[in-house]
Amino acid sequence: MQSILKAFVAASFIIAGIAGCDRHKPNQSTEDFEARLAAAMTITNTSSKDSALTTVAADAADFGAGDVVKKAVMGITSSGDRDSAAHDAALRLAKAGKRAAAREVAALITSSSTRDDTLNTLAKGKE
Repeated sequence: MQSILKAFVAASFIIAGIAGCDRHKPNQSTEDFEARLAAAMTITNTSSKDSALTTVAADAADFGAGDVVKKAVMGITSSGDRDSAAHDAALRLAKAGKRAAAREVAALITSSSTRDDTLNTLAKGKE
């Protein structure tokens, strides 16, 4: 039983490592995220556009591209999706060492309780 548990834990770590490999490509640049942002902004279907912009915001935040994150978040039509994406991106930016940009993105959150929760997390350094 113990060996099965160890094998499961090991497999989980391997899968998690493989799944995370695409997110941090060493040759990415701000220009890559700007191009992805431009592509997402041209999508006409609102739901698809919001989904693409959410992904761009998250990936750009991991990279630390705060200006791209702000533009992506501001392009999201649904206020609930926009607030969720801004919360997530703000925490990701903080983890990437971009605290000023994280605060600016958090300020875009329209729900006062979500905005306050996000700012509270940023202030405590608990991203």
